Amino acid sequence: MTSDSRAHDILSRQAELESERSQYEAVWEAVSEFCDPDAPDVWSGRRQSGPDSQAERQERRGARVYANTINSAANRLAAGLESLIIPQSEKWHGLSTAALNDEESDEEKEWAEALRDFLFSLRYSANSNFVPATQACLRNVVRYGPAYLYAEEGFAPHTLIRYASIPVVEGYLCRNRWGQVDIFHRRSERTARQAAQMLG
Repeated sequence: MTSDSRAHDILSRQAELESERSQYEAVWEAVSEFCDPDAPDVWSGRRQSGPDSQAERQERRGARVYANTINSAANRLAAGLESLIIPQSEKWHGLSTAALNDEESDEEKEWAEALRDFLFSLRYSANSNFVPATQACLRNVVRYGPAYLYAEEGFAPHTLIRYASIPVVEGYLCRNRWGQVDIFHRRSERTARQAAQMLG
């Protein structure tokens, strides 16, 4: 398979994924106006009429949002999910070297606990961005349904791994026959400087 044919296949699949997702976008745009009125208008560039000006966006949202109850409730639910699923004050998962019916030795348990503690120290370090990224993902779950947590090598001193919440507008999913996501496309724009930093 040549590089041209691979590129053609990727672009064709992207067009199919965009067509499949289009039925949700109008709903997501309405949700963003009611539940997250202060967020950037990420949908404006996708409209056929073109992006709105800042004044037009503020006027449209101000006419619709007359109370902050929905936005506040969404943030509180996201915070509640975080405290139940991934509480910052606890080690919310463990590691094991044992198979289903095996017993771990004391040395194996000690090694697994040390590795778990190392993973948590990486996640909750100041430069990893794990907490802001997961909080943004949980807010997306509450408001839109899907959420995409992205992790990559830090490429910086004292940052071995860095997390980011990918905006819903940038993600495209495809599921297999069991309903599991097996294809993920991300469509986003970067400046030349950002591309050079990412790709070298």
